[in-house]
Amino acid sequence: MSVPSEIASYFTPEETLLKNWSSKGWNIYATQFRVFLYKKGIFSKQVIEASYEHISSIEFQRKRPLGGLFCAITSFFGGFIFIYFDFEIRGYLPPFYFPLFLYLSLIFWIVGILSVVCFIFVAEEGFTFHIVGRSPITLPKELTEMVRFIREKRPQEVYMRKAVSQEPMQVKEIIEEAVMIPCEYCGDLMPQTSTFCPNCGAKRKT
Repeated sequence: MSVPSEIASYFTPEETLLKNWSSKGWNIYATQFRVFLYKKGIFSKQVIEASYEHISSIEFQRKRPLGGLFCAITSFFGGFIFIYFDFEIRGYLPPFYFPLFLYLSLIFWIVGILSVVCFIFVAEEGFTFHIVGRSPITLPKELTEMVRFIREKRPQEVYMRKAVSQEPMQVKEIIEEAVMIPCEYCGDLMPQTSTFCPNCGAKRKT
């Protein structure tokens, strides 16, 4: 398994590559200590490093493509604009231009309808990684094997942390035994740490 130089430079001497996965531009490299999320574009690259114990949770999500809804709204609006132009400038153009705006409006409305259909029936699915100290990261759903591997590598302390934190706090009651001495005036017993006698109110001689 080959490792890019950008990732290999982060490895410690005792660190070795165990698994790697690739999907939709993401390349994931897992070692015995941590996982590297690597994505390289045309003009940029991104390297995210996270130890297994710092991955607080992994959740599966299904999201609707908001771009499809925006495209639908824009297409319907564009269709109405062309219809408006058709009525406003019909008398200023040659006759063969008349159906042009109508055809353009029909094309925009068809695109809008297709965008609505895609928004309703097409959903983006993926895994969202919650890593301590950074914003959530969404990875493709094809990386199911990687998610299973990371869940097995995470230490048991991560899963038990919440249970331990939710245990009721134990309050220890400390009972001190007071030494009693006789009052020098009335002879009644009083605590050794008291300054005044609780019976006669006389001040204790020091």
